[in-house]
Amino acid sequence: MKKIVFSLILALTTWIAQARQTDPLSSPVLAVRIDMHGYTLPFGKGLSPKNIGVALGVQLPYNQKGTLTQSVWVGVVNHHLSGKQAYAYTQLGVHPFPNSPVDFGFTIGLGYARAFSGSPTYQQQPDGNWQNASRHKGGLMIPVGVQLGWRGVQKGRTGFSPFVSYQFQPVLGLSEAAPILPNTLLSIGNRFKF
Repeated sequence: MKKIVFSLILALTTWIAQARQTDPLSSPVLAVRIDMHGYTLPFGKGLSPKNIGVALGVQLPYNQKGTLTQSVWVGVVNHHLSGKQAYAYTQLGVHPFPNSPVDFGFTIGLGYARAFSGSPTYQQQPDGNWQNASRHKGGLMIPVGVQLGWRGVQKGRTGFSPFVSYQFQPVLGLSEAAPILPNTLLSIGNRFKF
């Protein structure tokens, strides 16, 4: 496995070195990423490769240098113990170093998450009995994150910009037991400029 990862990194580095650099943040881009999910506080244990998801996004610049962006994301993650979670959110991004080949940015946003339980759920009634409850529930999400990536390379007519991001996305109202449910994503992805 380590040899495969090393070979992929070497091939990507060679490909980037041969390509022409562009600035993908100065125009609208389409983005895709793979997420590793966990119900954990920031930098806590709980992120697992068993909890994988995917997301698609669109990023729009507010200014010519791309230092201020707005993005919209939709995605789904599959938690191996608790089931699936679908989400949609919008984020404001600040990229303070527009002239650097390395893209570093902060994001904050607002969205909605809906969890789908993989097993039956129950709710205790006032008389003490347990009754079947809905297998899905939604709540308000507040995603806050940081990302690090390459500003972009041009191959033919398409620009590529790989990135890694880390987001804390607390969800409000998803569970009565935890009014604020910690939700964390570690992601790798790419932005495409056409």
